[in-house]
Amino acid sequence: MSRINKKQAFSLTIIIAIAFIALTGTALLISSVFQLASFSKTERESIIDKQILIAKDASRTVSDYISAKIDSIRNVMRAIHMAEASRALNEQTINSLLGLDLAYRQIVILDTNGATNLRASRIPLDKAEEITRSYISDLMSTESENDINYTAVYIDEYTNEPLMYMSIPITNLYQEVTGYLAVEIYLKFMWEIMGAIKVGETGYAYVVDNRGYIIASHDSARVLGNENLKHIISVEKFMNNELEINTFIYKGLEGNQVIGSVIALDFLNWAVITELPLAEADAPINQSIFWSIIFVIIIALVAGGFGIFLAWQLSIPIIKLTKTATRIAQGEMGLQADVSGAKEVAVLAEVFNQSHQYLMEIITKAKELTIHLNSSTQQIQSATQEQTSAANQSASGTTEVSATMEELSITAKQITHNVGELVVSSQESIKALQEIGNQLRRVTDQLTEVTGISQKNTKEIEELGKRSVIINEMVELIKEVASKTNILSINASIEASRHSQRGSGFSVVASEIRDLSKETIDSAKKAEQAGRDIQDFLDSIIISSASESDKVARSSEITNGIFKNIEEVIGKINLNYNFTQKIDISIKQQEKGSIEAAETMRQMSEVARQSAQTSQQIQVAIKDITNLSKTLEKIVNR
Repeated sequence: MSRINKKQAFSLTIIIAIAFIALTGTALLISSVFQLASFSKTERESIIDKQILIAKDASRTVSDYISAKIDSIRNVMRAIHMAEASRALNEQTINSLLGLDLAYRQIVILDTNGATNLRASRIPLDKAEEITRSYISDLMSTESENDINYTAVYIDEYTNEPLMYMSIPITNLYQEVTGYLAVEIYLKFMWEIMGAIKVGETGYAYVVDNRGYIIASHDSARVLGNENLKHIISVEKFMNNELEINTFIYKGLEGNQVIGSVIALDFLNWAVITELPLAEADAPINQSIFWSIIFVIIIALVAGGFGIFLAWQLSIPIIKLTKTATRIAQGEMGLQADVSGAKEVAVLAEVFNQSHQYLMEIITKAKELTIHLNSSTQQIQSATQEQTSAANQSASGTTEVSATMEELSITAKQITHNVGELVVSSQESIKALQEIGNQLRRVTDQLTEVTGISQKNTKEIEELGKRSVIINEMVELIKEVASKTNILSINASIEASRHSQRGSGFSVVASEIRDLSKETIDSAKKAEQAGRDIQDFLDSIIISSASESDKVARSSEITNGIFKNIEEVIGKINLNYNFTQKIDISIKQQEKGSIEAAETMRQMSEVARQSAQTSQQIQVAIKDITNLSKTLEKIVNR
């Protein structure tokens, strides 16, 4: 019986206390995790919604600003009927617009071909004209929404401020385009808009164009430096039209992780981006996690203290019972357990006392039974020794017989199986090889016949080639005759012209003969080309036919070699019959082994009879032990 390792086992008080702490802590931890997950999701969604609203407000401000400029210009154009107004009135109008709104750097009226009619500018005219020429193709386009075109944002080379051209078509009463009003606008106003946007405590907003350049930001140095932000994920997605969602987490403008929102201004090809540092966005969540951990630790400590107190109250009676049982196990057999404490513990102590009393009775009776068991054991030992000797002899004989019989059985099965398969396989192989040989003979004969036919065809094709040469010679002859006929017709025409009216009929005949000779020459040339094609084709056939004849001849030689190899294989298979004779000798040796096995079995019968006598003596001793066991079982059952 093994003893408990006191260094490894824990007391009941510690186990109950640990259970209280673990159960309480686990429940609180699971509850806190779910609450924090829900809070985190809600807080993150709230932050994202706020950012989207901020970005939409910023984009709406920018869009409204541009729309207001467009509306004011359109109103002025409608008021003076710019398409029908005089040059002086138009010039006065654009100068007034330039003077009243500081957001305009220059205003140009263009005709439908892009030539400048009038210009009002805050910068030198030569520089203004150069800028206009740079963007004239964009200004003349009419494919944008509402026929208003916007150029890409560009940076002034002297002030580094962002600017943009927009053009509005000038139409007459019949809505026909008679020109364009192009306005160059300062975009510096957006710096103030972006600087005034509050995105949390440390967040910010900025505007980029479709090439990735920053055109408005809280940090004006980036705009003046014409910085390109296409390496930022939000800008890259905007440039590639991949904004399936408006908000995501990435490495932001300042190089830290941020939650960014992107709102595209489609008609301007711009995007307003707001970024809130992830550390600030997660600050409420982190704070909630910290206080939740503190709360779980405090509750776990309170539960642990309560568990220790409760465990101590529950374990006192059990500890007393354990000490009493330990002293009894050490030899103090007269002790009794104290029946006290909780109902279950008291019942346990009472049952323990009864069990201790029954144990004492069993020990006394067991001592008496031990004396009888010793005498019976001696008898069993002597009988067992005799039986062991006989059993060893029997086991030895049985092992030999088993081994011999197994070997004979396996050998017989293998021999029978191998002989059958060998005979069948040899017969089938011989038949198959003979059939293959016959087929190879037929193939060889056919290859020989094909070789003859191929050679005959080659000779006939060569003869045909010779005849095609004759055809070419005939064609040359026809060409020569046609040429001479043509010369004769020309001479006839000349003679006919000398005889005026009398030779007119002859002139017609000469003309027809000349036409006929030309057609004959043309036909002869075609026939000559056809003859050359036939000759080339026949030469190709002759070469191919000669190659095929060689291949057929080589195939015939290979087939004859295969046929000889098959005859050698048939001879080797016939030798397999010699092995069947050797197998017959093995079967006879197996019969001799069977006789030896029978003799061994007779010896085993004699040993078995001796083992039976010994078994009778063992049975008598076993009966005595059985009676003693029944008496001991009755005592244990009490």
